[in-house]
Amino acid sequence: MLLATVGGIAVYLCSGQVRTVLPLVVAFDPHSALEVGLAPVVREFIADLHRKDVLTRDHVVRCGSLAIDRAVRSGLSPAAVRDAGLVGLLHDVGKLEIPDEILKKPGRLNAEEFAVMKTHTTRGYRLLCDAPGLEALAPAVRSHHEQIDGAGYPKGLCAAEIPVVARLVAVCDA
Repeated sequence: MLLATVGGIAVYLCSGQVRTVLPLVVAFDPHSALEVGLAPVVREFIADLHRKDVLTRDHVVRCGSLAIDRAVRSGLSPAAVRDAGLVGLLHDVGKLEIPDEILKKPGRLNAEEFAVMKTHTTRGYRLLCDAPGLEALAPAVRSHHEQIDGAGYPKGLCAAEIPVVARLVAVCDA
């Protein structure tokens, strides 16, 4: 990370543009680049998940890391790698609004409880739409439980209708 930072500073001094530096840092170490670049609102969401349910917070951190790895191995652009990491971190942010008695229930959810749990996708979508700078990630967060055959939720999207990053995060989520 130190080498990437020094190299990034050199590129910035030569070009005067931060935009030319970020792809280099992401290409060198996408995990560190994501953590360094996390907006305060993302850090707040993760901290809120930690306070609400440590298991969910740990899950989204693992999912974000896996999403970055998968995105890099898939040859996605640096911007798509960053988006994959962020969507991995934020895909379950809607669970902040799910009642604890459902979120933390030790056994299987009944049909009514599962219907409430499924709303975490649209709740997460709304939270990201209201968070400055995260609006573009909202559709992927909403779509992370969609399935290629259209059997998923909340909209029953299929195949190409599902954002690529949502498909990638769905695999990591599983």
